[in-house]
Amino acid sequence: MDLDMLLRSQPLLIAFATFVLGAMGWAFRQHLTQLLEKALAEAATRSSVDALAIKVASHADRLMTIETAMQHLPTAAQVHGLTVAISDLRGELRAVGENVEGLDRQLSGLSRRLDLIDDHLRSGKP
Repeated sequence: MDLDMLLRSQPLLIAFATFVLGAMGWAFRQHLTQLLEKALAEAATRSSVDALAIKVASHADRLMTIETAMQHLPTAAQVHGLTVAISDLRGELRAVGENVEGLDRQLSGLSRRLDLIDDHLRSGKP
């Protein structure tokens, strides 16, 4: 009876075995797909991390250049001191300019007298 029952249920067993094997194949395929997606995501993350590392190194070089240049710039106190010194120089230059104008007026009168003496001497009149 066991063999007769087994032979009669053979199509059912084949269908069940096909279903079970199909389900196992599908589960295995899903697992492999997940592993592949995870590996691709890790590779993409690694490549983007490498690209970010290159950018960070580039920015670090740029920052080092800027910091080196900033070390040679004057401080705010030095700039203020220069501003005060320049304004003092402007005042002194105004005073010098006024002195030069006074000298110019005096020299123009002297120049006129010298021209008259020169004309008199060149004319030959006693």
